[in-house]
Parts: sequence; structure tokens; C-alpha cells
Amino acid sequence: MIVLGLFLLPLVAAQGQRCQWTMLRNVADLVREGVSSGELDPSFTLASNCTYLENGKPESIKTGIFTHPLKLDYDSALIDQESCAIATTLVSPSSQTIIEAQIFFDPLPAGSGPSALEATAVDIITQNVNVTQIEQTLNSENWDYLPQEEQATQEAIRTVADGYLVDLLGTRTGDEGRRYVVDTTMGAVSVFLAPGQGAKAQATREGYLFRVEGSKVRYVHHFSGGD
Repeated sequence: MIVLGLFLLPLVAAQGQRCQWTMLRNVADLVREGVSSGELDPSFTLASNCTYLENGKPESIKTGIFTHPLKLDYDSALIDQESCAIATTLVSPSSQTIIEAQIFFDPLPAGSGPSALEATAVDIITQNVNVTQIEQTLNSENWDYLPQEEQATQEAIRTVADGYLVDLLGTRTGDEGRRYVVDTTMGAVSVFLAPGQGAKAQATREGYLFRVEGSKVRYVHHFSGGD
């Protein structure tokens, strides 16, 4: 089973400010621990009128992917301070499950209360996916932080990812509905495509995870579901 998720949560911050790295890292840890234990920490909260989707359909976060404990053999997180977002990859070979999640925080003027944000998780079951092989491949790759002099800008990393997708899918860059989480320290970007943009017309959601080094794609992983 491959699970793609997109979560949007409230964050109080001044417009134009970078979000705190520690705050974003803590959320990534809460997500990992929630999936591992099958129970979200009470400090992980959603706005009262937040929308949560799985397979493109409204669901309750209390009955979704965080209610089934998974033994995780791989986890990683991208921290995007400029966009106030994280992306996390969690792999459980014993459960044949991959979770690819994006979490966006809506910056608000200092002193504002939390706003209503959309929480979306797309749950996909795929056939003929060797999760054990994927986990071994991810663990064999180098996703360490890049030296500062080798780190590219967010725009440069997104441009490389978009160029790959144009060559692969023929999609236009900046298509409406595409979402990015970019970690410049890792040269990495998580891209979720809008419905219908991907290679599989029947997929409800498709995403890609890139590692970019020297303006070239070093690694790329594809996630799809609903097919």
C-alpha cells in the first residue's frame, strides 16, 4: 500500500518570515511517531473546521492512516522554512506501506489566531510494488545535507524538477494545483501533481521526490495511487 498525504495546518507567524526549523522538525517527528504508534500526540492539532481527505474523499483523521501502527524501517523529512512546510517519507516493508506526506503551515500576522486549513491525505493501494526494495534503495542513497556553497535556491531546485516532469510527462511548469516542498539544505523537493497531470490517468494522486545536485537530478522516486 502506498499512502500519499497532504496536510495543511495553522501556524502563527509574521507574513514573509521564515518558519522556525525546530518547529517544523518537531511536526515531522510527531507525524512519524503517530504513524509508528497508531495514535497521534494530543499536541498535533487541526483547526476545528479543518478538512481531511483520503483518496480524495472527506474522512476523519481519527479513523485514517494514524490509527494503524506501522513498523517503520525508513523515515526522512524535508524542512522548507521559506514555504513553512515539511514533506516526510515513511516506509514499512512489513506492512507493504509507503507514506509520502506534505504538511503546509499558513503564516499569519503576529498575534493572529489559528485559521481554518485543509488537511488532505490520499490513500492508495498499488499492485506489484516491492516495498522492501524501495526501502533498501532509499537507505543506500545519500540524502545528507549539502555543503553551503553547493546549496541551490528554491527556484533553481524547482526548475530542475519541473524540467524533469516536462520531459517525462509533457506537463507545463507551474500547472495549477501542483504543490512543492523544497529543502535547500538537502537539494531536495517533494512535488505533488494536480489530478490528471500524472502518467497514470486513473491515479487519484501522484507525487515525486527529487534529490538535485549541481543542477541535475541525482535521485527521483515516484509515488502514485488509486490505480
